[in-house]
Amino acid sequence: MILELLLDALLDSVKMLPFLFAAYWLIEYVEHRHSEGIEKALAGGGRFGFVPGAVLGLLPQCGFSAMAANLYASKVVTLGTLLAVFLATSDEAVPLLIANPEHWRSLALILGIKLAVALVAGFCIDFVFKRLIPQSVRGGYTGSSSAVDCHEHEERDGILAAALKHTLHIFLFILLFNIV
Repeated sequence: MILELLLDALLDSVKMLPFLFAAYWLIEYVEHRHSEGIEKALAGGGRFGFVPGAVLGLLPQCGFSAMAANLYASKVVTLGTLLAVFLATSDEAVPLLIANPEHWRSLALILGIKLAVALVAGFCIDFVFKRLIPQSVRGGYTGSSSAVDCHEHEERDGILAAALKHTLHIFLFILLFNIV
């Protein structure tokens, strides 16, 4: 009975592997090839930086929140932009939902809600409650994105190796939970 349980858990987990790998390959591709462009879009958002922050935050990338935090600490983006990024940034849920096509509708709903919440929060912080927040905390506009090196700790693995590493890690996590 235990062997049958383990075999069922393994088979259920293996079925997700192609979708999970495809999702992580796409994420790694975007992260490796377009991270500087994403950084420039976020830094170039100006007074409405929370909009690209919320939209770009929906892309599941390992370092996007850290990038936004670095840009905020360097006074390149506003507190509203930082909050929008943090609220929109997705974790491992997105690749897991992508790996299960029957959950794509739920994924779209979750991402839509995250986007709306991030946009409203960013707007409120940067415009509605702006006067209530001290200037030293508001951030934005005084720094330069060229002074921030968000990629100094970036992995040197290729796209394929990084995608395989993430896929294996999440596969083991899924397998463990399927067994439980």
